[in-house]
Amino acid sequence: MLEASQPAGNRQLANPPGFDPPGSQAFGPDLLHPDRCRVWLSQRLHPAGPACPHCRLPVPEAQRTRYLAWGRLQCPACGRWHRATTGTPLAGSKLAAPQAVLLIVLLGLPVSTARVAELAGVSAETVRDWRGRVLPEMTR
Repeated sequence: MLEASQPAGNRQLANPPGFDPPGSQAFGPDLLHPDRCRVWLSQRLHPAGPACPHCRLPVPEAQRTRYLAWGRLQCPACGRWHRATTGTPLAGSKLAAPQAVLLIVLLGLPVSTARVAELAGVSAETVRDWRGRVLPEMTR
């Protein structure tokens, strides 16, 4: 929603409920930086902090950079491999982090499924799937 009291060049979109865009309170050039998007998504997916999805051991500090880059890690406790998205609604998603954030932002706006699909570069089926499966997880 645009705030009409601000000059046209300074208008900001209001954030959907439960959404705090990566790196800023307002839309701007850093919103869709890949690293910021991965960090923001990881924080939303793992509010208690990064941990092995299998045994819940916290990710060792030495592996956190790789974890936040969505690299593959082997848990030192259980030996199983995982990524930041393993066991989450984003597991198996083929979307890049900026595209995933864009889709989540668009899902929080009063925009039709067809228009969200067009703007995010995904199918209407993906929009419906994310609206029901991913968005609730991201806005809790």
